[in-house]
Amino acid sequence: PAGKGGRWGFVDPTGRWVIAPQFDDVWHFSAGAARVQAGERLYFVDRTGARRFGRDFEHADDFSEGRAGVSVQGRWGFIDAAGGLVIPPLWLQVRAFHEGRAAVRGPKGWGAVDLQGRIVVAPTLGALGDFAGGLAVASPPTPAAPPGARAPAGRVRRPQGYVDRAGAWAIPARFEQATAFVAGLARVVSGGRNSWIRKDGSAVTLRRAPSAAGPNTP
Repeated sequence: PAGKGGRWGFVDPTGRWVIAPQFDDVWHFSAGAARVQAGERLYFVDRTGARRFGRDFEHADDFSEGRAGVSVQGRWGFIDAAGGLVIPPLWLQVRAFHEGRAAVRGPKGWGAVDLQGRIVVAPTLGALGDFAGGLAVASPPTPAAPPGARAPAGRVRRPQGYVDRAGAWAIPARFEQATAFVAGLARVVSGGRNSWIRKDGSAVTLRRAPSAAGPNTP
């Protein structure tokens, strides 16, 4: 992406314009398509600037693993690389696919679907991050407030742990904060102190933290 005179387009590695600056906003290409904003219209273009999929979207995310989250009439689903709505817009919120799973939020909480849209983790969790190394950071379901109880002020931070690809708790939710696994290790916070754990939940002492950035966590 590159800008000129308040408009955005795309240049090649030499700096030559390949898609003239004509949009209010643009995003990076993924799976041969890029999101662009033109006024109130949000849609995808190909590398020549031609419009793809023949439709606009209320909101959209980048492609990941051949799927892109899109919002249709206030609900989120996923399109494939051909623009087909392969996962119906049923969800209040979605994350990108990682390891064949995408976190989705329904009325009762967070869960996950596979690339075909099948529910593989029941959408009842308090939070769910991206899968990495077969595990995702998660929080337990939020308990229902007693009748007449006043909602707590501000955001309530629930304990975090890790669930596997089927939604089973691989590491119980006992941390104040947990991050995605990178190279088989994850940073966690317990009692206000940082530490590192393996995928079996055991602690490990590191002289140097892994430098690679991991997937998103809730």
